[in-house]
Amino acid sequence: MFGGKLNVMLLQVVWILVLPSSAFGQVGAGGQPADRVDFVAFAGSGTFLVGAGYDKIWIWSLQPSKLVRTITTEHAIGFVAAAPEGTLLAVGCDRGIFLWDIETGELSKRLPVPKGSRSRGIAVSPDGRHLASVHQQGDSDVTEAIATIRIWDVDRGVETRSFVQAPGTHINAIAFAPDGAAIAVGIVHDRVTRSEWTEIRLIGTGCGQPERTLGRTKTAVRDLVFSPDGRSLASAGGRYTSGFLPTRVEEVSLWSVSDGKRRWWAEAPHQSLVRPVFSPDGKWIAGISWTGSSSPDGNEIVIRDVDTGRIHSHGRIRTHNHLDKVSGHSPGRIAYSPDPSLLAACSGQRLVILDTGTLAVRETLWPLPAEAD
Repeated sequence: MFGGKLNVMLLQVVWILVLPSSAFGQVGAGGQPADRVDFVAFAGSGTFLVGAGYDKIWIWSLQPSKLVRTITTEHAIGFVAAAPEGTLLAVGCDRGIFLWDIETGELSKRLPVPKGSRSRGIAVSPDGRHLASVHQQGDSDVTEAIATIRIWDVDRGVETRSFVQAPGTHINAIAFAPDGAAIAVGIVHDRVTRSEWTEIRLIGTGCGQPERTLGRTKTAVRDLVFSPDGRSLASAGGRYTSGFLPTRVEEVSLWSVSDGKRRWWAEAPHQSLVRPVFSPDGKWIAGISWTGSSSPDGNEIVIRDVDTGRIHSHGRIRTHNHLDKVSGHSPGRIAYSPDPSLLAACSGQRLVILDTGTLAVRETLWPLPAEAD
């Protein structure tokens, strides 16, 4: 096992899902928000592929790929989470959490959130029976803001547990364990300073189940994802280097869930957004990030070996716009199919299916063909 720091570029990925801020600011003809695909996930055990952006959700059936449904939401989408084994799609915004059925396209429930609170993340259990959400009260004052974690029973549409955090702490990452018995959350401390650090906690979803601290890291963790077997947890976030002119770097770590030991970590440059995603067999961890190039091919997908953290394969992917510091565009998101030979990758104006062996594009799903309009 490789136990040290990897001085190589790491990448970025998805599992619990927040749309980038740029998704809310892109404007199309007539002053209306432009259609974008900023989130992608497989659902229904790989039967469906879901794409979402701003106020629209697109659902494709697979084998062969066909757009079967377009849903326009009433409110701007902030967070999206899909149940990998079912047809539940949870869409979060500041007006509540909306539960959609991917297969029928029907809105099944609306889970209320406290007035004046701001959604900070949602996650769905693998079986689709439970949902976890984070809401922040008083987010404009980072020293007094209060984050609350809520566990929901999806069938009944009721809150079953809640966990109120200390004032001034923030949570931007939440993930369900594969067995649905626990969630991992990243509680960020000292957000107003350049000495942010995160406590990663495991919380049981059932009444009376214990909580424990998995580990602490000197990064502001914004993404967490469990390996398919539940034995490992990947965290990703940013931190400032020490010295006279500190710079911000991105870091991904792989933790052992049983003993809280950090197995390896790797750094990425300031421009990268690091969101890890595991392959279905748990052997690989993949991501997408900006390479710093001004070319439309300026985004790169990297697949790493989970045991060592070393790069297994990498390749460029074309996006509609290259990334830059001014626009704040996200490099996109990727998702593994239940078939580990396939990846879906999106970045604003493009959604493609890739071969994981070669990272060659098999099919382009977005932009939509003319006959699909």
